[in-house]
Amino acid sequence: MGLWLDADSNRVDQSLEAKLGAIFIYSMLLLHLTSGVAAYIADIRHPFTAGKLTARYLAGQDQMRQNIITLTCDGTMLSPYLENKISFLCSGKKETYCRWEIRNCSRRFTREEITTMLADFVIREGNAFFASSYPILMNDNNFWQPLHQKIKIRRIKKFDQSINGNAVFGVYEIMQVNSTD
Repeated sequence: MGLWLDADSNRVDQSLEAKLGAIFIYSMLLLHLTSGVAAYIADIRHPFTAGKLTARYLAGQDQMRQNIITLTCDGTMLSPYLENKISFLCSGKKETYCRWEIRNCSRRFTREEITTMLADFVIREGNAFFASSYPILMNDNNFWQPLHQKIKIRRIKKFDQSINGNAVFGVYEIMQVNSTD
């Protein structure tokens, strides 16, 4: 469009106003080209989200492929890379994409709500790996911590290298607490 406007201005009008308009158009085109190249290079060097690195880690751990769970739509960043459906706690189903029409899934959850959903899932389905952008632990070390009276949790890995600072993932192992623990 910029070149079309410039071509139209070159017909007869060679006034200072027309020349400044052409300079403005070409400078905007150059600015867009430069910013596009910079964004392309940044996208190649750093992932937009930490989902790809998280999925690569999960895929490399054979025991983790069984029960991978996420809270809600943060799992949509992992599912394509894993080429597998992921259990979404909010909907109670295995999903590959975010379904916004599910009631109450598009809101922020409290730590207690997440803890209850995790405990219900682990009791029903067995031990699991929780990949989420929600900070679930107060103390984020790699040691087992009681999360609920029926489950314990430990953070295995954290992925925070991405262009989008909001897409940080933590990978947690969650197990049922035995009566001997």
